[in-house]
Amino acid sequence: MDIFLKLKYGNITTLDVHGKTLEDARADVLYMLSSLDYGVDGLLVIHGYHSGTKIRQWLRHEFVDDRVIKVVNADAGETLLLLTENLAKYQ
Repeated sequence: MDIFLKLKYGNITTLDVHGKTLEDARADVLYMLSSLDYGVDGLLVIHGYHSGTKIRQWLRHEFVDDRVIKVVNADAGETLLLLTENLAKYQ
């Protein structure tokens, strides 16, 4: 994980869905969001970009969840989902 993301956004948990199908990645992201501990500021999803961009497209353009207040394009192969519990930090 990029140390600058941690410094800027705080406590970040990582989920690697690289190489999975879109359906499996969706299930993993939703499961991880529902099981995160209090105090976690974001979920960094590692989806890769060499083997296709379906997961990246879904996260950055189609994904909607009440627990996520902002989607940050960390880099070509990673997307950061910032959580609503920590909304005041990022405004």
